[in-house]
Amino acid sequence: MKTPDDKRIIFTYHSLPSKNAALRWKARLVFEPGSTDEDVAEMEVFDGDGNKVASGILEFAGQRLKVKDGKTSISCGDFVKGKHEPSIWLHRAGHPSSPGVVTFE
Repeated sequence: MKTPDDKRIIFTYHSLPSKNAALRWKARLVFEPGSTDEDVAEMEVFDGDGNKVASGILEFAGQRLKVKDGKTSISCGDFVKGKHEPSIWLHRAGHPSSPGVVTFE
């Protein structure tokens, strides 16, 4: 994998729609310009009210990523390896696990 040298790439993920705001979440995955398999992409995770998720586990690209203070990360190589894994879930203490999907903003 190699991203363009002149472009920052951002993927946005949202939880599936829910009437219960506590189950909603949003995540933004950022690939900096010129990222390769050896680089790390940073991810921010927010709850349904727009606050950073204090802690949890994000199942993403076949990985279980630990979320702390609204942040997690994944190596670009692991992202590529797991790109065909459709499961995206956020697990938080005190909340039922909540699935999500990639979206376009």
